[in-house]
Amino acid sequence: KIIPESQKEVTRMLGYISVREMAERTGLSEERIRQLIRTHEIPAAIKLGGWFVKVEDFEAFLRKRSYGPSGFGNIGKEPPAKRKAG
Repeated sequence: KIIPESQKEVTRMLGYISVREMAERTGLSEERIRQLIRTHEIPAAIKLGGWFVKVEDFEAFLRKRSYGPSGFGNIGKEPPAKRKAG
């Protein structure tokens, strides 16, 4: 029987990631991550003494926002229009 030693381990076992972990993975501040949660740009958050997001929802957010050469510098902006060849 495995007994988790921390809240981080419990949430990870349940498939959630913390604001701190999201900030570390993206290079964004924890406050910016909380703002994105409040505006539902990062979906499906739950509050358990702090905000947590399902790992798959966070990964979908990463895929959606990681376009372009500057990656997270583009958060909140529309992707650039594709040029027509010719």
